[in-house]
Amino acid sequence: MKRKDALGSSSSESEDDSYEPNKSDDDDDISEDEAEELEPETSRKPPATRVILEVGPLKQFVDELCKCHGCNGPLDIETQTTCVASHVKATCLDPSCGFILHGNPPASTTMHEKNNDNHNRNTDHAVNALCVLGMICNGDGCTEASRMLGLMGLPNDATMDGRSFHVIEERIGPLIRNLTDEIMLENLTEEVRLSTANESDFDTWKRAIDPDVATPPLPIERHPRVNASNDTAWQQKGSGHTHNSPSGHSLMFGHHTRKPLAYVVKSKVCNCCNAFTKKNGNIDVPPHDCCKNHKGSSGAMEPDSCLELIVSLFDKCKCILNLLCCDDDSSVRADCRWSNPAFLSNNPGVPLPMVKKKVGKNKGELQERPNKGKLPGHMPEPAFVADPNHRRKQLTGELIALAKANVASKMTMTRMDATRTGKNFGCMARSLKTTTADEYVNRGKAALEHHFDNHEHCGSCCSRRLESEAQRMATKKHCRCKTRDGKLCCLLQEMLLNYVAMERLSDIAHGMDANCCKAFNDFMTWFAPKNKVYSGSRSLWNRVGLCIGTSSIGHLQCFQRLFKKMGIAMTPNVMNFLDVKNRSRTKRLDLAKEKKSKKERNKRKHDKLVECTAIARK
Repeated sequence: MKRKDALGSSSSESEDDSYEPNKSDDDDDISEDEAEELEPETSRKPPATRVILEVGPLKQFVDELCKCHGCNGPLDIETQTTCVASHVKATCLDPSCGFILHGNPPASTTMHEKNNDNHNRNTDHAVNALCVLGMICNGDGCTEASRMLGLMGLPNDATMDGRSFHVIEERIGPLIRNLTDEIMLENLTEEVRLSTANESDFDTWKRAIDPDVATPPLPIERHPRVNASNDTAWQQKGSGHTHNSPSGHSLMFGHHTRKPLAYVVKSKVCNCCNAFTKKNGNIDVPPHDCCKNHKGSSGAMEPDSCLELIVSLFDKCKCILNLLCCDDDSSVRADCRWSNPAFLSNNPGVPLPMVKKKVGKNKGELQERPNKGKLPGHMPEPAFVADPNHRRKQLTGELIALAKANVASKMTMTRMDATRTGKNFGCMARSLKTTTADEYVNRGKAALEHHFDNHEHCGSCCSRRLESEAQRMATKKHCRCKTRDGKLCCLLQEMLLNYVAMERLSDIAHGMDANCCKAFNDFMTWFAPKNKVYSGSRSLWNRVGLCIGTSSIGHLQCFQRLFKKMGIAMTPNVMNFLDVKNRSRTKRLDLAKEKKSKKERNKRKHDKLVECTAIARK
C-alpha cells in the first residue's frame, strides 16, 4: 500500500483540528513494522482552505437547491470580487420580497486600521496579500501575476498588473523589512554572545541596544568585537568588467553563527523619479520614498556597501568589526580604512603605512599609502583577510588561461595540471590555520611540490606522504617529473610565487571563508532573478528581506512571524506546507554535511580529474 493511499484523501473526508492519523479497519492485519512505515511523520495533510470553482456550475447548483427564506422563491447569485478575493451575494428575484443574503467575507488582515467608510481595500483580504507574497517568493512580479490570473480566468487580471500588485506590496513591504531587522538583530545578538568572553559586558551591551531600556552604552574599548565575512552580488548578468547593473546587495555574515548580521541594498534607479521627470522635465521631484541611493559605476557599490555596513554596526549596534574576510578587492580595503589625517590623529608619532606601487615604471617601490580612506575617525579600523576559496579561484583561473595558450608558451601545461595545482593550493590553505607563522612559507611550497611528487612540505592531510618509495612508483599516474618537465616546473614556480609569499599566505591562514555569502547570493537569485529588475521600487528590499529571514530561521518560523505581523491567520494546510518545506530544507542541508555525501562529491571531482588526466596523456 502506498503512503498516500494510507493517508487518505484530504478533500473527501471531514477532519477536526487535531488532525488524527487515519485509522483503518485493517490495522490488525498488518505487521508492526508495516504500521510504523505507514505512520506519517506528522499529522496528515489538512484539507485545503481555498479552492477554485467555476462560476456557471456554482450558480446552477445554488439555483436548483436554494430558495428564498422569505418567499420561498428563486434566488439570483452574484459573486463580488476585490482583486482576487471573492464572496457571494444572494438576492431574491421577487422585487416585493427584497431578501438579500451576503456570504461571509474572505479571511481578513489587520495591516492597517479599519475605518467606517465602507470602502473595500485590496489589503483587507488575506488571499490578495498571499497572492502577492507568493509571487515575490517565486521571483516574479506584477506581470507574471497578471498573466497567471488571466490564463486561469480569475478576476481582475488587468488591474493586478497595473495597480493592485504594487498597492499590496507597498502595504506588506514595511512589515517584511521590519521582520528582517528583528531577525538580523537576533543573529547579531547570538554572534556577540559567542564572541564575547565577559558575560557582564554582553548583558550591558544587550541592554544598551534595546530601545525600551535606557542603559548607557559600553565605552569604546569594551565594545564587543566580531569577525565577519562580506560579499556583494549584483542583480544583472555581467562579465565582471561592464559594471552596469542597476542594483546590488551586500551582507555581513558572522563567523560563528554564519548568519547575516547586517545588509544594504544599492540601486541606481527609482521608478517614481523616472516617471515624474519624464512628464515634467527638469522640475524637482516631490518628496517620496526614493530608492535611488547610488551614483556612478556599479563596481563602486561593493566598497560603498561594505563601508556603510561597518559604520552601521558601530553606530547603531555598538559593535566593532574586528576581522573582515572578503575578496581581494583593493578598493574595499582602501575605502574601509581611515583617511591619512585620521590615521595620524589616532596614531600620534606613527608614520603613515607604506605600500607598493602597483602600476608605472616604478612598480613595486614603496610609497605612503594613498589618501583614499573614508572610514570615520571615531571608530577603529578593521583588519582585512582574504577568502582562501577566492584566492584559489584566482590561481586556478590563471593556470587554466595558461593551459589554453599556444604550445610554445604553455610548456606542456594541461587542464589537468591546472586543476590539480589549484586543488593542492586549496588543501594547503586549509592546513595553514593549524600551523605557526614560521611554517607558512615552507607549507606553501607544497602547492607545487606535491604535483611533482615531492611531499616533504605537505601536511597531515597528504596520504601519499606516508607511502614508501616503492608504493609511490607503483601508483605514479598523474605526478609530473622535475627532470622531464623542468621548464613547466619553473613556469609554475614563477606563477605561484605571488601566491605563496609570506604576506599572501598570512592573509588566508585565519580559518574563515566567505562560502556563506556565496550560498546566500545563489539563494537570492530565486527571489530576484538576474534577468529582471526590481530595484526601481522597494520590491528588491522586500525580496532580500524574505531571503534573509528564510535562510536565518527557516520557512516555517519566518512566515509564522510575518503572518502575525500582517494579521493573517495561518490555516492548518498552509502551516503543513511550510513545515514540509522547512523539514525538506533541513534534511537536505544535514544530508550535505554527512560523510557519505562528502565522499560522493569528492568522487565526482576525482572522476573529473581522471578524465582530465586521460586527456593530458593523449
